[in-house]
Amino acid sequence: MIEPEDFRTRAIRLFQGVADATISETEFWPEMDRLSHEVDDPVIAIAYEEAHHYWGNFHERNILLMRTRPKPTFVAQGRELFRMLARALQERWPEERVQKAIKEI
Repeated sequence: MIEPEDFRTRAIRLFQGVADATISETEFWPEMDRLSHEVDDPVIAIAYEEAHHYWGNFHERNILLMRTRPKPTFVAQGRELFRMLARALQERWPEERVQKAIKEI
């Protein structure tokens, strides 16, 4: 079992990397998968689901099945979301506060 602070530190670094666009999707998923299997934490579970939506923006295709660029507003919202999730872990927000903050983004 990993120490709680270790998982928090790793998750915060990962989420801030997404928010700062310094971590690629291929770097993100292996670490996110490890975190989600190692700990049972509601913020990690929320982040896992939200990550699918965020990274999905980069895989959208048009009617001709050609890859399209993600909408800048969706990318900005996703980065803000991951910045908030990192803060939630740092400050140990309860799940209800995290859910409320997500709705406000």
